Amino acid sequence: MNPFSIRQINGFPALFKDGKPFNQIAFWSSDVNEEDFAAFRKAGITLFTCFRSGPYFDNPYWVGENEYDFSYYDKFLNLFREAVPDGYIIPRIFVSAPYWWLEKHPEELTCYAKETPYTRDPRGTYHESFASELWKQEQGNALRQLLRHFKSAPYGDRIAGIHIAGGSCGEWHYWGNVFMPDCGRAMSERFGKTIPPPEKRGPDFFKCFYTSTVDAIDHFCRIVKEESDYLTAVFYGYLNESANLYAAHCAVEEFLKLESVDIVSAPHTYARRPGGMDGYFRAFPASLARHGKLFLDESDDRTPLAVNHYYAGKRISAETPGEAVELFWREFGNASTHCLGQWFMDIDGGMFRDELYMKTIADIVKCGEHIALLPKKRLSEIAVIFDTTGTWHYSRDEISSPIAFAGSTMLQLARTGAPFDTWCAADMSAELMAQYKVIIMGDATALSDEARQVLKELRCSSRTFIWHPDSGAVSRYNKMSSAESRRDLTGTDGTADTDINFGSWRSVYRSRNDISAAELRQICRESGVHIYSETDDVFSCSANVLMLHASSAGMKTVTLPAAAAVTGLRHKKDFGVCKEFSFHLEHGETALFELEYLPEGPGSK
Repeated sequence: MNPFSIRQINGFPALFKDGKPFNQIAFWSSDVNEEDFAAFRKAGITLFTCFRSGPYFDNPYWVGENEYDFSYYDKFLNLFREAVPDGYIIPRIFVSAPYWWLEKHPEELTCYAKETPYTRDPRGTYHESFASELWKQEQGNALRQLLRHFKSAPYGDRIAGIHIAGGSCGEWHYWGNVFMPDCGRAMSERFGKTIPPPEKRGPDFFKCFYTSTVDAIDHFCRIVKEESDYLTAVFYGYLNESANLYAAHCAVEEFLKLESVDIVSAPHTYARRPGGMDGYFRAFPASLARHGKLFLDESDDRTPLAVNHYYAGKRISAETPGEAVELFWREFGNASTHCLGQWFMDIDGGMFRDELYMKTIADIVKCGEHIALLPKKRLSEIAVIFDTTGTWHYSRDEISSPIAFAGSTMLQLARTGAPFDTWCAADMSAELMAQYKVIIMGDATALSDEARQVLKELRCSSRTFIWHPDSGAVSRYNKMSSAESRRDLTGTDGTADTDINFGSWRSVYRSRNDISAAELRQICRESGVHIYSETDDVFSCSANVLMLHASSAGMKTVTLPAAAAVTGLRHKKDFGVCKEFSFHLEHGETALFELEYLPEGPGSK
């Protein structure tokens, strides 16, 4: 029987083992490496995950009609059992069709609007369509055989869950997305007619296109549930940072409804990783928690020992060992203040083989064990809302504004000095949003009439709305012009920066994504939001844990909403019971504190 489960603590999903809260920190590597696994076990980690897409295509477990070869998994999972006798693992299992099957069923392949060579590699274009029913059926049968093998294997009782991986890099990004998929037979059958050319693809096509991915995820995760008691994990629901919509996850609201998925993961932003920046999640933590899904951040910031230091021209590697240590603490601080988990990812191999790194990880694990036993509660008065299904309804060039918001304003928001919750628009309700004094619409270009109505109901209690450029530009159903639609939603015509107080509510519209942390802080303060930090440092907190990651060197002062016992979780300094405390940080340094509010304080309500 699987000792792991997901249970609720104050409305937050949490990992339990044998009925007790479990430290939500794991380690990933390409395969089972005895040296690294032993080092992480010594650091206190007992939950592991492994495997990547390249070796899967070289070593498929489904090798022919009713023919299977599980030797690759047996080799490494038996090695894991020997290397970490008291450990558990969540192997990443790929459900991409093997090449022999694609050759046999060319009609099930993804086809593209742009001419492209059909390259055979883990990120290439010679792959199945996510709309293929035949692929789901036959690959699903192969997955059943693998799961049955796992259960009967000597290592079967060491498996805590199955990470179902598909698409490019296993992250359910569509194959060959730069070539405008998918106009193949399988997608056409799902769509019910011939796929139109890109310039004529509308909301009916994009709904079909995006939900085909979610349906595939559900299909394979349900098989795991039918065949085992393993937890299910997937990559999906990324906060989009790419203007290529064919690579995006734009059916997050549909995904959140899936009962077959327990754990969700994503690497955090690649755009803002160096010291002093936010490294925020590419996810919707508040919505995931509401739907009972545990989020584990894929902490893949590179150390100086890594091979790849840049991604899409952006630095993703620490330049010094000291910076690497501070990024470790920032990753952990972001996760723990949002009541989430993480796994350290050794994507390049050997990048943690340093005594300083492993000592730091051991300290983080001890801290995580302590935090796992604390109450889980957020105190946010700011909500940030993105509408992923709205992208089905607006033209392809309108994606730029929400993407720019995710890339720039999220950093400024993280430096505002107050916690915020990130939601999908489908979860908006007057009841849920009533707790927030400021609502920031990160993507409201083409909101549904239902979402618009909720926002109108929230025009009360002196609440403030901040709108990204193009908010309200597209009216889905009632055929208003862009100007009429913008005015109906935001109270402005969207032609210039505006800040209007309508009495019961305030509307702040920006024509560009250039709002600063200082301006956000002032707007939030004027709206009654408690500001914890007045400096432009990266800030996050829950009711019991507070993090400050320094964007500049100097003295830092934190002002709490009420008196609390303040203890340094990292630096072990006890500040006693106070409402305000100060400390010094160098640029890029991370401080982490435990808060215990007095009985009448906000953390105890």
